[in-house]
Amino acid sequence: MTFTDLKTNSLEETKMKNNFLSKILITLSVSGIAITIGTGIPLSVHAGDQGEPSFKQKKENRSKHHKIREQEEKTLRFKDKSHSRHVKSLIKQYEESAKIVARQGGNPAPLLAAADYYRNQR
Repeated sequence: MTFTDLKTNSLEETKMKNNFLSKILITLSVSGIAITIGTGIPLSVHAGDQGEPSFKQKKENRSKHHKIREQEEKTLRFKDKSHSRHVKSLIKQYEESAKIVARQGGNPAPLLAAADYYRNQR
């Protein structure tokens, strides 16, 4: 081996060591940042916690969702040409399911109520 071979080998080894050390430094930095951010998140999440919504708030939310659903169904009725066929099919399915539930000793009332709901929609 000549002197230049030794010099290039030591240069390559030094570059490899520096590359390895830089990878370790980047990994430690990223994990440190992640840990720092992660420890701050639980504090901020619970800081704005208002607890469970009251009964009145739940009732208002339900009525808002109900109104939105009714509006969407009305627009569907006017826009979708196959809506009437779909409603007839739903009524038929609910009534058949109610018969099966009644035969098995269950309560068919919710299924019949759903069928009536769609029957009144037409």
